[in-house]
Amino acid sequence: MCDRKDENAFYNWTSKQKNLILIFGHTHRPLWGGSTVVDSYEKKLQVEVSNLKQVAETNKISISTLKLNPVFYGVQAIIEKINEYVAVIKKKMAENGVCRAPKPLPIIFNTGCCIFKDGDITGIEIDKAYIKLIKWGINKEKNVIEKVVLEESYIGNLVLD
Repeated sequence: MCDRKDENAFYNWTSKQKNLILIFGHTHRPLWGGSTVVDSYEKKLQVEVSNLKQVAETNKISISTLKLNPVFYGVQAIIEKINEYVAVIKKKMAENGVCRAPKPLPIIFNTGCCIFKDGDITGIEIDKAYIKLIKWGINKEKNVIEKVVLEESYIGNLVLD
């Protein structure tokens, strides 16, 4: 069940406006153009599953056979990504449920919770002709604070009628 009434209200209101993009924050769940993190990982998962199917078809074998010998068929990295994406999807769905916009349009952008328990922060950055969802956090291996771009879109592609 979707308990993100504010997000849906923002989306519905914004979708009725002409040429408007809404940027907001602090609902504890990043939204990128009306898509959630789950939506984003589901798209990534579909790509990797498609890649796995392609290898199976090329080798005229089943996916089960690929999984039995992933190193031989060169699909170990694909399988690891699939497992990673499935784990993230399950975790995010357990935390937040799934609440999708009625019609995904690139009209709303949300920073998420802004600050995490580990000290990482998220924000929206407009840099030249790009809008970006960024995360600042400590890289423990290098012992430095780094910026990671989580999502990015060319602003010219977001113009709406």
